[in-house]
Amino acid sequence: MLADFNRMLFRKVKRGVYYTAALYDEIRGERLHLAYIGEGATPVEEDTFPLDILAVGDWKDTTIEQLRKMVQHREVKTVIFPEAEGWKETETVCRENGVETVQAVQDLYVVKKARWELRFQVFSGEQGESLVMYQGFTEDNLIKEDCVFSGKIMDQEHCVACLYGEDDYCGFGCLRTKDFDLLKGHKRSGNTCYRMGTVVLGNINLKAQSSKLIEMLKPVANQLRCIYLPYGVTGDNYDDEWLKLLDRGDYLYVIGQNNRIDRDVVGKIVTSNPYIQYRIVNEQYGFCASGYRIPYLKEKSC
Repeated sequence: MLADFNRMLFRKVKRGVYYTAALYDEIRGERLHLAYIGEGATPVEEDTFPLDILAVGDWKDTTIEQLRKMVQHREVKTVIFPEAEGWKETETVCRENGVETVQAVQDLYVVKKARWELRFQVFSGEQGESLVMYQGFTEDNLIKEDCVFSGKIMDQEHCVACLYGEDDYCGFGCLRTKDFDLLKGHKRSGNTCYRMGTVVLGNINLKAQSSKLIEMLKPVANQLRCIYLPYGVTGDNYDDEWLKLLDRGDYLYVIGQNNRIDRDVVGKIVTSNPYIQYRIVNEQYGFCASGYRIPYLKEKSC
């Protein structure tokens, strides 16, 4: 049976933020492949598949260098970054390398394609402006369809980031050999949507930006499953006020870069709610959150 597949990877990196999402709706014949880079993260060289959207988290020299390499060595349709002085020069580089759309963002910017939604907004970062990205789903129908969502630690294996060829559907082979969390919290009474959304926080200052972040996420708070913490979270720039938005009764994954996070902050997060699961990202470990939506089989009459 045809399904609406999704695969979100919090990639193994030495530093910075590198996130990819592959979405393929077989039922409607729609695909979306996106990546988010920030803080000079180095995308793996094996990633050469085309990107519909490349989100650039900040204007640090190391991040812009990675942006240039990506648009020069692979097909990228759209680039989105925080609006800043001098962004026209970067736009020129993108267009010279075949990028169709270059979008500088300041206020809330929403992209919708098929049953997928992306929300972008600029926040004050640790050093300059930082782009926050939410990626999630729309038009969930809990009566006529079901979903499966699994969370798995990535270590030595190379996880496929795209959903193009027949060999890219690695789900079953992975699940039969690894321990994983299979999440069905959407089946609770009163739920109207699935919890499969992800928000990537770049390097924003959570203490100074909690109220603004809450306003951005309020319309999609009941869809959040994964939160990629800002790169470089310390007691000085962290405030757990935003967690009040996330009144959970099922698992919420919080992902953080291992070499740039205060252990006391991690402790505050995981002890705020027993359903919160913390996962590290570094050179050795990443995290895969994947699944699908599928229509219920109709019963055949005798």
